Amino acid sequence: MKNHEICKYVNSKDIRKHLMDIGYIFSTAEAAWLVNQCHGITLQEKIKAWEDIISTMPDQSINSFHFDKPYESIHKVIKDYIYMKKKTLEMFLEKSSKCFYQHMIQYEKCKDSFDDSMPCSSYDKCYRQLLSDLKNSDGDDFEYACIRRSEIDCFYDIKAYYNRNAEITDVHIPPDYGVFDWKITDFFDCLQIRFID
Repeated sequence: MKNHEICKYVNSKDIRKHLMDIGYIFSTAEAAWLVNQCHGITLQEKIKAWEDIISTMPDQSINSFHFDKPYESIHKVIKDYIYMKKKTLEMFLEKSSKCFYQHMIQYEKCKDSFDDSMPCSSYDKCYRQLLSDLKNSDGDDFEYACIRRSEIDCFYDIKAYYNRNAEITDVHIPPDYGVFDWKITDFFDCLQIRFID
């Protein structure tokens, strides 16, 4: 992946321009981190970008004070992260009579909550309700939408986040639920990325 392609994942227009102006060369870890935190792309686009990074950028070891020891291969970590996201999405969409779904829409000025949403017996019903609410919403201060899948009599829930077009931008399962290794679920949160010119 080339530098100008990586720059498009920088959320700030000013920082993006600055990094392009100085000809900043991104490391593999920096590129993967930028993809992860990019607000403007879907989860499928993130996965495609990470796969592109693995195939076109050099492998390297990676370390942070949050890690017990350095990871020998950033490529392996990204592959594990992709697997975790795909598996979480699969679990989120899995049909079950033991779960219910609720949605919410987050605005800058008006905070919504799952408590305001009627529980739905299936993802499809909840998604249709989300689509209807997004269509009837005229707020310019939209931040994100979210659907939560909760298991009845169970400890954990899974959340999927959506953009204004109701496309999934991320899925999340809390690391302390033990479904995946927390070092993978929290990997990008633990990286300390600083761009130095």
